[in-house]
Parts: sequence; C-alpha cells; structure tokens
Amino acid sequence: LGCGSQPPANHRTLGLRHAASAEQAYRLGSYSAAAHSFEQALRHLRAADDPQAVARLLHNHAVALMAWQDCAAASGYLYEAAALNERLAQPRQRAVNLLALAGCQRQNGDGAGATRTLILAAELAAKAGDKATAARAQAGLGAISTSAGDLAGAAKAYAEAERLAEAAADPGALALVHNNLGRLHARQGAH
Repeated sequence: LGCGSQPPANHRTLGLRHAASAEQAYRLGSYSAAAHSFEQALRHLRAADDPQAVARLLHNHAVALMAWQDCAAASGYLYEAAALNERLAQPRQRAVNLLALAGCQRQNGDGAGATRTLILAAELAAKAGDKATAARAQAGLGAISTSAGDLAGAAKAYAEAERLAEAAADPGALALVHNNLGRLHARQGAH
C-alpha cells in the first residue's frame, strides 16, 4: 500500500513513531537519520489530517535544523508552524514559533525582521498568559537594542523581561535575562 491508501489512524500512528525516532536520532547526534524521520513523520501526520501534531512537529524539526546551523530551512518550517497555529487559534504556540523564527532572522542579519517578529511574539504570549515566552521575547528585543547601541531601549526591554520572568517563576527565562543584563552593564561600563 502507498502512503495515500492507508487509513488516517494508521498515518497518525506511523507519524508519531517516526517523530519519536526523529527525536531519538536527534538526541544521539544522528542528524541525517533525524532529518529523514522528521520528514517521514510530517508526511504521515499531514496524511492523517492532524494539524496540531503537524504544527508541533514542524517546530521540533525547525529547532533541530537550528541546532544544525540551518536557519534557512528552519525558517520555512517555523513560518509554516506559525501560520498553522494561527489557523488553529493557538496564540501561545504561535508565539513560541515566532520566538524561534526571530532567532533565525537575527542569525541571518535581519534585525528589523527579528524585532517585528519578537514584538508580535511578546504580544501573543502576553495575551495567552504565557509570561515566560513573553519574557524571552522581551529579552530578545533587549539583545537587539544592545547590539544596535540603544542601551536605554535595551534596559527598558530587559526590565520588562525580568518582571515577566519573575512573574512566571521561570528560572530559565530569568537566567537569560540576568545574563543579558550583565552584558548590557558591561557595555555601559558598569561593574
């Protein structure tokens, strides 16, 4: 039987198996096997018409591609995941997709695009009540402001990021903010 002739339930099962294989291969550092399994999982989950699983897998595949320094490919998956999450009315997930996309945009030298993407991610996360993602987006805005030499703007973004991270009780987001604040203070000449 070809892929299209299987019942949707079989596609879902196969898609989830391939997704698990992809994540295992990724953890083991077998990137070509992971990429192949991600693609197989996407093919099956699309055939199963499971848009939420597809959106999650698109994001996970993109994060793996980012780890492999392939932001060009990752960006396509992140755009697709964000659009799918918008159609599914999943603003929190869309914010997470956009946060990752902004990282790719920044890595590719598109600071203006990354700024727009981070602003949208922060707004979506805040509306969804996801203070941790909003904090990470604000920290990204602070980093862009620091790189551009706008130290006052960076301090403002970091203050908001710190407030959100503390409210979320998210030690990872708080560590990110404090690390970035340290860089800002070093750039300002504070010790």
